[in-house]
Amino acid sequence: AITVPPQPLVVIPGEPAVFSVGVSGTPPFTYRWRKGTVVLNTQVSDQPQSFFVITNPVTSSAGTYSVQVLNLLGAAKTTPSTTLTVTADGDGDGMSDAWESAHGLNPKVADGTLDSDGDGMSNVQEYWADTDPQDPANRFTLSVGLDEVGPWLEFVAKSNHTYSLQFLPAVGDGTWQRYLDFGTRPTTQTLRVPDTNTLPTMRFYRLITPAKP
Repeated sequence: AITVPPQPLVVIPGEPAVFSVGVSGTPPFTYRWRKGTVVLNTQVSDQPQSFFVITNPVTSSAGTYSVQVLNLLGAAKTTPSTTLTVTADGDGDGMSDAWESAHGLNPKVADGTLDSDGDGMSNVQEYWADTDPQDPANRFTLSVGLDEVGPWLEFVAKSNHTYSLQFLPAVGDGTWQRYLDFGTRPTTQTLRVPDTNTLPTMRFYRLITPAKP
């Protein structure tokens, strides 16, 4: 069954577009990602989640996308079509004109590297995270805590966004490793995941968006 179908995405040219789908059933699953009726990508996986990344979308990338999912028995389900919109970034600062106008920025001034609210995140980082560049209290954060079950990590997952939670065994120790990837959701939700590290050493975590599956 399709549990979370792909959600509509709005990107500027060159901004990665990351579609996802969530499923349930008996693996392995075959995922056939399509634009219109044309199959663009086929994946076979035991994971009940699949990502399709358009790394460098252009205007012609806009259109309708769907994914057909087959289980071990060959039963197929196809998601409803969703849309990719490639919108304008007139000043070339990495943020869409519509988003800048909606958040009190000037779409005719290249202000992506500025930090309008002084919260330590540049305006373009706020754009990626879909936080408010005019409100220092509205930031992209990853919280950690402890309860009777054990340690956990928590963050606010914005609708129509994907995320990757990554970790390092120690600061400066190798490259960031994947912990979990999170697909798009139709509504904004607070997500809490357990920290399953059982080693007697600390881990360092970071959260990025869009996901890098």
